[in-house]
Amino acid sequence: MLVSLLIDACKAGSIAFLLTFFLIPLFCWFSRRYSLVDMPDGVIKKHESPIPNLGGLAVYCGFAVASLSLLHTDAEFARFLLFGSALFLFIGLIDDRVCLTPGQKFFCQSIAALFFLKMGFCFVDQSIPSLMTCVVSFWWIVTVTNAFNLIDIMDGLAATTALGIALSLAIIALYIKAAILVLLVALIGSLFAFLWYNKPPACIYLGDAGALFIGGFLAVCTFLYPWSRHAMSGYLIPLFIFFVPLFELVALIVIRTYKGIPFYLPSPDHFSMYLVRNGWNKKSILWYIGFVSLFIAGVSILFFNQQISLVEFSISALFLVMTWLCFLTIRTV
Repeated sequence: MLVSLLIDACKAGSIAFLLTFFLIPLFCWFSRRYSLVDMPDGVIKKHESPIPNLGGLAVYCGFAVASLSLLHTDAEFARFLLFGSALFLFIGLIDDRVCLTPGQKFFCQSIAALFFLKMGFCFVDQSIPSLMTCVVSFWWIVTVTNAFNLIDIMDGLAATTALGIALSLAIIALYIKAAILVLLVALIGSLFAFLWYNKPPACIYLGDAGALFIGGFLAVCTFLYPWSRHAMSGYLIPLFIFFVPLFELVALIVIRTYKGIPFYLPSPDHFSMYLVRNGWNKKSILWYIGFVSLFIAGVSILFFNQQISLVEFSISALFLVMTWLCFLTIRTV
C-alpha cells in the first residue's frame, strides 16, 4: 500500500508540475489580453507595472487535473476537497474583479467553510462536544484562509509559505499512509511550477483566487489527521505548522489596532515589508521563510511521532518565536 501510495503521489506531483508550468504562459497572455491584472497602488502593491493575477487559477487547474487523474473511485473525500477548494477559488476570482467588501468576502468564505462542515470535514475528538469542534473548525478554515490572503503581498512569499506547510503535512501523511498525500504532492508540484514564474521579479501573481484556494485547502487538510491520537497536545502541531501565516495575521491585528486602523484595512505593516525596509532583498526573505519552514516541518514530524516531548516541542516553538522577532530587528544596511 505504501509503495502504491508513493507512486501515485509522485505521478500526481509530476503531472501537476508539468501542466501548471505550461499553463502559466497561456494564463499570462490571457490576463494581459483581457486586462485581468493586478494594478500597483504605491502603498502595498509597489510593482512597477500591471501584473497578471490568474496564477491561482493555473495552479488549481494543474493541481485538480493531477489529483483527479490519480484518485481511486472510492476517494469521495478528495472530490469534496477539490470542489470546496474551487468555491474558495471562485470567491477569489470575484474579489479580484470587483473587490468585495470585507463583510461580503467573509460571508462568501463562511458559505465555503459551511460546505466543508456539511461534508464532514472538521476536527474530531470524542472528548470534545461536537458543536464546539464544528465552531472551532469553522473559525480555523476562515482564519487560515484569510491569513494566506494577507501574506500574499510579495513575490513568491505565499507560494513559498504554502510549499513549506504542504511539505510538512505531506510527510506526516506519508508516515500514517493517508490518501491525502496524493493531493498534497499534486499541490506541491503545482506550486513549484508556479514559483518559477512568481519568484522575484514575478511575472504572474496568485491573486486572491489562488491565496484563498490554497489557504482553504490546506486548512481543511488538517482535519484528516489524528492529531490527538496520543494526547490533546497534538492539536498544537497544526498551529505550529501554520506559524508563518498565523503569526502574520495576529501581528497585523495587533499593530493595526494599536495604530487605530481597522484590522481588515491594508497597511504597510506586513513582516516582509518590514524586512525590506530594513535592507533585506526579496530573495533573502524567501530563503529565510524556506529555512523556517524546514525547521517547522522537522519539529512537527518529531513531535507527531513522539520522538520529542511536549516540553521539547514547546522550547522549539519558543525558540522559533524569539528567532523570528530577532530577525525582524536585523538591519542589513
